[in-house]
Amino acid sequence: MVQYSYIPDEKALEVGDSINTSVAQIALQKVKVFKEEYLEMSPSIFESQENRNGLSHTGEFGRFREKLVQNLLQQFLPARLSVGDGFMVPFLTKRSTQCDVIVYDRDSSPHMQSPGGLVMFPPEVCAAVGEVKSSLTMAEAKEALKTLAKIKQIRNEMKVHGLAVAPSAAVVLDHHEMFSLAENGQSGISEATYAALSYKPEECEHQALVTFLVCAEIEFPKPKAGQSDLPAFEAAVHDLMNGIPHNLRPNFILSLRQGFLSYMLGIKGENDEVHRIPYSYPVQSVRRIEGVEDNIPASTGIRWLPAQNDYRHIMQFVSELAIAANRVPIYHFTPQMHALDPKSYDYHFFPSK
Repeated sequence: MVQYSYIPDEKALEVGDSINTSVAQIALQKVKVFKEEYLEMSPSIFESQENRNGLSHTGEFGRFREKLVQNLLQQFLPARLSVGDGFMVPFLTKRSTQCDVIVYDRDSSPHMQSPGGLVMFPPEVCAAVGEVKSSLTMAEAKEALKTLAKIKQIRNEMKVHGLAVAPSAAVVLDHHEMFSLAENGQSGISEATYAALSYKPEECEHQALVTFLVCAEIEFPKPKAGQSDLPAFEAAVHDLMNGIPHNLRPNFILSLRQGFLSYMLGIKGENDEVHRIPYSYPVQSVRRIEGVEDNIPASTGIRWLPAQNDYRHIMQFVSELAIAANRVPIYHFTPQMHALDPKSYDYHFFPSK
């Protein structure tokens, strides 16, 4: 397996290292246990010499690893966010494939379970969705990313009929914008109208569903003769993303044996020096830089943190996922959002006497 690295080898972090605070020590211990259980313990539990893939109860093996990821994320996510699995269902006639990991707002989510035991999540209460895999070929990894792209598109297409109820930043922003419109003489605008105008995940990446892939490793192609590891890896990553619209690409890829992948922004400073800033989104559309026009989606560069003999790539993954998921606006579940004909909820109003 080819190992890629953008950075020189550094001293590996170990539990008990004096360079870590006590909180970091606890977090490091948790990700260490997770990695050992995912890569070493889970195969040993389900090992079988009789089957071609070396595993007994393949389905249970996959579910076991999904639970490991769910349990890890739950320890790092804000308290209002919970983790489960099931289907994201925007309409009665449409649903996602079954999602290995769904991060949802606990305070706003209805608990809808079908008679067969399937758990359904309305997209307005979902913040993140992930796929959990073992070792993947390039073709298998591409299929996993295409699945995540379709799920992200489902939430992009939802119709919003009210103001955000979480996180607090989204709530404050929505109410502030509503008051600003009122002050400018547009006091007649309704919450539903404002919500429809303000929810634009294609233009504001923070509103889009966060998606991620967790796997043991991806079988990237080996470098060609005379080609170094780094250019070969860059070409493989671009090939992996090829065909997926930039705004639907995954926010994060965690390969436990190889490293952590996300994105970066390149911003020119003085003397045209380019500053590379870590970024958790595949596009950057909300620009706050003087002289740059707002709301023009732009692709971002790739950022890669190689796995070493420690767990910092896993730590970076869970911390960035928690921050990104916590920024996704959440809306109350309402029947209007799931009606095939929203006009069926048009009221008749009568004045009081």
